[in-house]
Amino acid sequence: MGRQFTERDAVKGAAPVVMMRDAFWRNQFHSDPRIIGKTIRLDKNMSTVVAVLPANFDFGAVFSPGSRFDYFVPVITEDVKDWRHLLALVGRRKPGVSVEETETEAQTLLPNLRDTLKLGGVTDYQPAIVGLKEHVSGKLRRPLELLWSAVGVMLLIVCVNLSNLLLARAASRTKEFAVRAALGAGRARLVRQLLTESLVLSGAGAVLGLALAYAATMYLAHQSAVDLPLMSTVRVNGAVLAWTIGVAAGVGLVLGSLPGWKISAQDLRETLNNQGQGRSGGHVHSRLRTTLVISEVALACVLIVGAGLLLRSFLQVLQVHLGFEPEQVSSIRMDYRPDLANNRPSDQRASNLQEDIRQMQAIPGVESVAITDNLPFEHGRSWDLRAKGRAHKEGDNLDAMVSIVTPGSICRPWECVCRAGATSVGMTGPGANT
Repeated sequence: MGRQFTERDAVKGAAPVVMMRDAFWRNQFHSDPRIIGKTIRLDKNMSTVVAVLPANFDFGAVFSPGSRFDYFVPVITEDVKDWRHLLALVGRRKPGVSVEETETEAQTLLPNLRDTLKLGGVTDYQPAIVGLKEHVSGKLRRPLELLWSAVGVMLLIVCVNLSNLLLARAASRTKEFAVRAALGAGRARLVRQLLTESLVLSGAGAVLGLALAYAATMYLAHQSAVDLPLMSTVRVNGAVLAWTIGVAAGVGLVLGSLPGWKISAQDLRETLNNQGQGRSGGHVHSRLRTTLVISEVALACVLIVGAGLLLRSFLQVLQVHLGFEPEQVSSIRMDYRPDLANNRPSDQRASNLQEDIRQMQAIPGVESVAITDNLPFEHGRSWDLRAKGRAHKEGDNLDAMVSIVTPGSICRPWECVCRAGATSVGMTGPGANT
């Protein structure tokens, strides 16, 4: 409902406006259909509601998995120059324009930002255009493909095992099929019976698998601890049903074809006399069952070896020294903004944060409290450092990775390790110079 942000909303001094998430609108405003145009208080400022976003719009799942965003405000264009490395750009390419063409154009336009936004070091960066789908799921593609392959191997093991069991079952039913044939049933009718039985078996497994998949996805979709992009949107939809039906039909045909071929290759009349009473299909079918058993063991060995290698890699990752001790450590995110309505400038940030530290230290069970602007293993940023009294040519400055921390932080500057040849710099205390 409502409208999108306009350029007039992004001008300094414009009336504050806000877009709401569907869940936020339903929970906090009881799905009020007249919410558009109303004024509400957000961060002690009065803002006008201009839109309610669709229920399937999940900004946090795409750009910040594990985070929840309840409402959105427009970016003030004049303030972008103060954001430095905290700015992310999202754009939609025109139809027919390739990623390479977009990157070439961005390389041409990027140097102009130095004069437009007055960013001195912006020309040191090179644009890298990445598709949104690749940005969201690119890192998950290989793990999911590995998981899919492991599930495929397990499916093959089950198929081979059931094929062997159905072959043995068909061998024990040879006399039954001979009686049916004597009563007028043709070989095609007997093969159809075996295929029907195997399709019913695989269909029952597919129904059970779909029920488990539905329960698992519904459970994981409501778990905030699952840090996977768009996990809340995963559903058992028509594509999943079609894929499952296709796999179940293929497995049923494979399981039923081997016993059917065994029955069609036998002389059913011979089994009616006493000499054929104890036969199990001859050496050919015995070798077939032996081959299936060998294949099953081989596939199981491949799966076990792969699982062992993954477990070994996981244990090695757990033994890597992080540079700090994460045990008994918790983190709380705070979004500090100046109170413009009461004319409280951002200079009071340091005193307010110090008061937060004192209150947290007074909580029973808390040993130490510290504030940092960047948690370990989050997206880092670099600063350009210059030596005092030394002339620097263009591009001759020192690029250093920086984290600002207060005393008591779990990652002290002299313990942090910065790899890839970059310099690590830590600043202890609010406003420290070293």
